[in-house]
Amino acid sequence: DTLNFPEIIETLYELERIGKLPEEPQISGYISPIVFDTLPNPYNQQTEINYLIPENASQPQLMVVEMASGKLVRSYQLAENKGKVSISEQELSNGVYLYYITTSNGRSKVKKLVKTN
Repeated sequence: DTLNFPEIIETLYELERIGKLPEEPQISGYISPIVFDTLPNPYNQQTEINYLIPENASQPQLMVVEMASGKLVRSYQLAENKGKVSISEQELSNGVYLYYITTSNGRSKVKKLVKTN
């Protein structure tokens, strides 16, 4: 069997929306990455995504996936345990996206981002 990436992302997003995924860990003693809501959202010129990465995690990446197709459209290598990623208007086309962080320790919650004119 092959994995249907768009279906998996949609399922994760729906489970999170209805509250069936575990909550993000607390700031102290967290073991999974934490990603925060974008500001602003929707955005048209620039938005920022703040994050926290556990100190013992490796290979942290912010993944941005087009919601309709499930296609990975952007991947950002994260170098710091606490920081933010700025996304400009040129980096994404208008549309709805899902974003999350992956590390050697796991995945953050999935969040939604809307890009408009």
